[in-house]
Amino acid sequence: AEAVPHLPALVRAVLDERVVAMRYEGWNGTHDWRVEPLGVVLKAGGWYLVANGRGKTRTFRVAAVMSLVVEDAAFERPPGFDLAVHWS
Repeated sequence: AEAVPHLPALVRAVLDERVVAMRYEGWNGTHDWRVEPLGVVLKAGGWYLVANGRGKTRTFRVAAVMSLVVEDAAFERPPGFDLAVHWS
């Protein structure tokens, strides 16, 4: 199992609809992101964050989040967004 120290804060941000600023280590290097977290998914033992960022809905591996700040800024979940439908 991967270490996911930021999972509790991400779940809280999803529930509270709060913007998240994070440093993320992806396949193409480390990048700073400011995203609107829509949900978290557990698949094959790994946690994933589904979030709106830079104009589209993206998926991030929670174990690759290097640092995280939950901002005071709120956002509105897109009307009709269904995490299960998106994930499938």
